[in-house]
Parts: sequence; C-alpha cells; structure tokens
Amino acid sequence: KPNEYTETKITATPNLCGVSQGAIYNTFVYGGTYSSYELLSVYKIDTSDPVQSGSPLTYQIVISNVGNPLSNVRLTETYPPNTSFASANSSSPCVKTGNNIWDFSLLPSGNTIITVTLNVANGLANGTILNNTVAVSNNGTIYDTYTETTTVVSAPDLTITKTASVINSPAGPGSTVNYTLTYTNNGNYPASGVIIKDNYDETYLNIGNIGQGINAGGEITWNIPSLNPGTSGTINYSMIIKSNSLLFFNGSTNIINSAVISSNLPDRNINDNISTATVNVFVLPDLKIEETANPAIGLVNQPITYTISVSNIGKLDHTSGTYTVVDYLPASSTYFSSTPAGGVYSSGTVSWTINDNLPVNETKNFTVTLEDLPCNLVGTGSLSNRVTVNSNTYGDANNTNQEVVLVSNVVDNVLPTITCSGPVSINNDSGQCSAIVMLTTPTTADNCGILSVTNDHPSTTYPIGTTIVTWTATDIHGNINACEQNVTVADNEKPIVTAPSNIRVNNDAGICGAIVVAGTATVTDNCIVGSLKGKRSDALELTDVYPVGSTTIIWSYDDGHGSIATASQNVFVYDSTPPLTPVLADVTVGECSGTPTVPTTMDNCSGIITGTTATIFPITTQGTTKVTWSFDDGNGNVATALQNVIVDDVTPPLMPVLADVNV
Repeated sequence: KPNEYTETKITATPNLCGVSQGAIYNTFVYGGTYSSYELLSVYKIDTSDPVQSGSPLTYQIVISNVGNPLSNVRLTETYPPNTSFASANSSSPCVKTGNNIWDFSLLPSGNTIITVTLNVANGLANGTILNNTVAVSNNGTIYDTYTETTTVVSAPDLTITKTASVINSPAGPGSTVNYTLTYTNNGNYPASGVIIKDNYDETYLNIGNIGQGINAGGEITWNIPSLNPGTSGTINYSMIIKSNSLLFFNGSTNIINSAVISSNLPDRNINDNISTATVNVFVLPDLKIEETANPAIGLVNQPITYTISVSNIGKLDHTSGTYTVVDYLPASSTYFSSTPAGGVYSSGTVSWTINDNLPVNETKNFTVTLEDLPCNLVGTGSLSNRVTVNSNTYGDANNTNQEVVLVSNVVDNVLPTITCSGPVSINNDSGQCSAIVMLTTPTTADNCGILSVTNDHPSTTYPIGTTIVTWTATDIHGNINACEQNVTVADNEKPIVTAPSNIRVNNDAGICGAIVVAGTATVTDNCIVGSLKGKRSDALELTDVYPVGSTTIIWSYDDGHGSIATASQNVFVYDSTPPLTPVLADVTVGECSGTPTVPTTMDNCSGIITGTTATIFPITTQGTTKVTWSFDDGNGNVATALQNVIVDDVTPPLMPVLADVNV
C-alpha cells in the first residue's frame, strides 16, 4: 500500500580491495509512487577486527544511491568511546563539519565511499567492544543507519635479550663473565607479576654479583611487580668461571645459559620470551704479536728498526712443537739485518721457526732493521710493516691478535744546501738612481731533489745603496734553506745646484732692511733623494728681514751618497729713505759773535745724525746769517735744513766822560 514498506536484511560477503568483508545489507520495498532519493542506504566495514589497543582503526563507509543524483544528503558518524579522530577522506565532493559530519550538495548515483581512521586508546581491557554508528539523511530525514562492532585485543608482549662479555677476553678458568639482560613490554597492556629467570650451568659457573637476584638450585630469579607498555629495563650481573682447569677440555668448551621472562597474563608473542648467551672457554696457548718501530716516524737516509714481541697470554704453555714468526717488509724497503739468529730473509719477508717453549705470560722479542729509507717512501702511512705469528702445534685461543700491521709515516727532514755567490758592487747606470744587475743563481743540493730556487728581489733593478737579497732553496718535500747576498749600487754622479738670480731691492718703509722672497735653488741629480738647504751669511733665517747692504745665501745639496754641491745668491738691499728733515728754530748766538748748537735728526738706518754746514763759526757779522745744515745717512741720502743764526749787538757804547779840551 502507499506509504508502507517491507524491510529485508541480507547477509553478504563482498570483496573490497581484494579482501572479503562480511556485512548485512538492508533492502526496503516501498508501496506507492516514490522519488528516487528514497532509495538511499549506508553500511560500513572495519579494518582490522579485532584491533589492538593503542592501534589505528579504519572504517570504510559506503553510501548507496540507487536512483538519480540526490541533493541535500548528510552523513553523520557517531564515534565510540575510547577512540579519537585521526583522519578522513571522501570519494565525492562534500562539505565536512567537524570530524564526523559530511554534507553532499549533490550525491551522485552509485556508491560513495568515505574512509575514516580513528586511534584506539591504550590500555583498554581485553575484549572491549567498540560500537560505531553511522546515519544517512536527506533533507533532515534519516533514511538508514548502520552500526559496526569491533573487538579490542589487549595483552602484554614481553621480550628479553641476553648478552655476555668476558673481562680480559678470551674466557678461561677463573674468568669473570658479565651478563646483561634487557627486557621490554612491546605490547599494549601492562604486565603484572613479571619474573625473569636465568638457568645457569653449575658445572662451570659460580655466582658472582647478582644484585637483587635470588639464587636457588642453579637458577637466578628477579621479580618485577609490573611493566607498562613501551617500558624497558636492564639487569647487569656477573658469574665466575670455575678455576679448575680439569673441568675443561684442551681447546674450547661452550658454556650456554638462557634467560626467560614471563608474567601473570597471557603473552601476545611467546617466541621472544627467551634469550640465550654462549661463552667459549679456551684452554689453549694464546700467541699475541705486537710491534714497535724506532724511530716511530721513519726518516729519509736513516735506518729503521722494528721490534716484534710474541707473548703467550693464554691458559696453556706452548711446550712442544714450533711456532712461526713472519715479518712482511714494507714495499720499496731494503732488508739489512735481524735478530735472533735463524731469521731467514727471502723475497721481502723475514721468518723464524721457533722450537723453544713459550710459557704463559712470557714474551720473546725479535728485531728487523731496514737500510736507509729512500726518498720515494716519504708520505703519510707510506711504511706498512705486517707481522704474524702462528702455532704449528696448537690451536689458538684468540686468532684476532696473531697479526699486526704497523703503519708509519716517513718524512724527509734533511734541509737542502744553498751557497750564495759573493757580494756584488757596481756604479749606478748613467742618469739613473739604480743599476741593472744580473745575479748568479746560488749553488744548491738535496738528498731527494730541489724543487725551486727563488729570491725575495725578483726584479733585476737595484736601487742606490745596499740591498740584501735572500735566496731560498725548497726541496721536493717542502724543506727550505736560505742564504743572503749583498748587492751594493754606488752613486757616482755629482749633483748640480743652480741658485736663484741675485736680488736687488730698496728697503721697506720705516726699516733698515726689506722682506725678500729669495726663491729656491734647483737641483739636477740622478737621484733626488737628498736635502736642499739655504744658509744666509748673517746666519738668520731665509724668511727674516734682509738688512741694507749685501747678504749672501749659500745653497747646498747633499745627495745622501757622499756628494755635496753648492751655489751662492746675493741679496742687495738699498737704503732709499733720507734722514728726517728737521725744522730748525732761529737762534741768537751773541751780540758780537757766536756759534750755534749743532742740530741732529733721525734716520731709519743711522739713527741720530749730526748736521754739518759750510758756514764758518763763530759768526761775527751783525744781523741774521742763514746757515744751511746737511744731514748725511752715509748711504747716499742727504737731508738739508735752513737755520737763522742772529748776532745782535744790543748794548750801546759806554758814555765817555770827556774832559774839556782846548783846541
């Protein structure tokens, strides 16, 4: 009837990605006329089932649309407790809300697959059930739901590893063996009541230091209350091999013991709950060979001696039979001698076959000396000497110490010789402050060969003076030696000094001299390296005032190489300033005659000048006599001044008393 439906459940096993998957399908048969979107269903498949606690769990959700593409479809996931979302992806475009809702604006026909991965929590109880429900809806109406059930498996997985190491290997009677037990819980559930047992062989072993272990009846037990997933631990303990050598065969005896780990819970993998360690006990000679070189670093042109030591560090004397020592000499070396007697040299090897006993802890020494080492052996690790020892009668407790390769460096420490030619003395080249000199290369020699001969003056031009040339010889191995050679270049060209022209000037106003710029002399020389100096005849500085008269400047140039040249320059300063002309007052010198005071004046050079005149004194002429005074500064400059000299008779004659006279 319309609006009624019949539901049929079908169990099928589809093949998904090549794996058969069991699932239940719901089939709905509807009455009436319906649109295609009502033919919508969903189911899901889990991988893997059962799942390990702490592992990922993947669901594949299949939305089936058997009709036309359908709009407004939503898929909603309900994740089980004890899980967390990890990732998701869809085979068709959709909008994801959070990590559990997918909205399809248009769901295509056919199957759409969404893959969801969850992380299952650690430490879940074994057998925990995880229920995951998914629902598909259209326009808000749920059309199908599906619940997938997954079982959780939780169990410890205990592992143990046992190792053994012998102090002062190889092992022998009385040796101490250190054992190490490493244990881990690789499962996903805590292990409780963990027990570790080591069942040792009481025939060969005595208890050493077992720490917290309990020894009983040839078995050592360690109790560990609990061990969480991912947790590890270590137990170190020691056992002592019994010292009675009669317990052991001559040769090798294996001591085997095993350790077992268990707990109160079933173990996920019992195959790794046991571990075994084996110790080989040797009752044999142990011939050990060692080697040293003197000198430790080989030197070119010097011998080298190898000392070979053979020791018996085993548990049994080498008392019968022979052993052989062989020295394989380095390539390119030359044999010189060996000790003890009996060593046989052949094709680059020296060998001894020894018949003497070699008791435990005793040593026998051998030496091999090589001739002076050649140059072609210079280098790092270039000298490789291999020595071996082998018993011709016994097996050996430890075959790893019967051969030694001693690798040595060889160096060339011999300096090259170098002898310089004698000193060179030469005059400068004409017009040059230097000379071209071709030096002779020094004489050199070296034990291995000269690489180069150089000097620190690569130019052939040498300056005036002495140049110390250092020659350096370098051999092919970088050794250097040096010598010195003097090259002396003499300056045999005289300098020429040309003085400036003589200078003639008048004195400067108001002074008895003049400020004069004398100029500078010029020098002509092949080497302008010396100094030019000017010296005045009055010993004053060239820039000082030049006095009236003649001053000579001597210009001198020292070329620094033993030659001095001079030239002179005269500076003439003329006094062109006359003495001051005095203004002379009229002077009355007497009534009948008189001589005036001689007047003076000042001059820029002569200072006070006393006047002179042609007038004859005393003056006897009544009245005014004009006297011309002259003032001469001695430098050709004369000033004159006129003075009125007055003789004025102002005394009348005496009034005589005249007697009467009769005429």
